[in-house]
Amino acid sequence: MLTSRIINFFEKEKVDLIIVACGTVSSTILENIKKITNIPIIDIVSPTIEYVNSLDYQDVSVFATNKTIDSHIFKERLNKNVKEIATKEFVPMIENLKIDTGIIDNYLNQIRESEVLILGCTHYPILKKYIKNSLKNIKIIDMGEILSKKLSLDMNSKLEITLYFSKISSSLLKNIDNIIAFDYKIIEKELI
Repeated sequence: MLTSRIINFFEKEKVDLIIVACGTVSSTILENIKKITNIPIIDIVSPTIEYVNSLDYQDVSVFATNKTIDSHIFKERLNKNVKEIATKEFVPMIENLKIDTGIIDNYLNQIRESEVLILGCTHYPILKKYIKNSLKNIKIIDMGEILSKKLSLDMNSKLEITLYFSKISSSLLKNIDNIIAFDYKIIEKELI
């Protein structure tokens, strides 16, 4: 199983913390991952749900991958009226750097009555500026921002961020630079 190989890799690298920065993994197999390692694991969905539950808003929409939406994690754990929408075209658009505003608008038209929109996939903040300009009266929730506030990482400390990928492309590097605003190291390494 790929998950076991990834955990074994992290254990060999002696990482201090695993951040599951994927909404789909966080919403579908997180509990299984926690059972196979003693390394502390933080997921990206739980802090978002905790934060949104603390807000006074009642009508919440979620854009996420099909598997995240199929898990109904937001509908089950948010104490709100939740509209879950699978946005299957978003990830390929972002990864291929071919943003189609017509496709985005079709989804935005489904949530214009919402008070809050959760970007339920860590790819989606790439679209955040466009979404924010189109939905001026809706609060946009970026799960990465919520997680970073929860972690309260001191960027002045000797924090070392290492990102591991099995394959690095120019579009990946461009997207990382659009998201991460501090120093990091990238390592390309196949899992054995």
